[in-house]
Amino acid sequence: MSKKALLINEIEQVLESFLDEVSDFVHFLKAKIIKEKINTAKEEIN
Repeated sequence: MSKKALLINEIEQVLESFLDEVSDFVHFLKAKIIKEKINTAKEEIN
């Protein structure tokens, strides 16, 4: 089973009341990746 499938399985078992927190964390990770890409691009320019 892939990591993505395992994660989806775990999320499906999370109580409904915690799904907002899971969503917030996913958005945090996506923002972190974008910031890292921007910083890398800035470093390559300089």
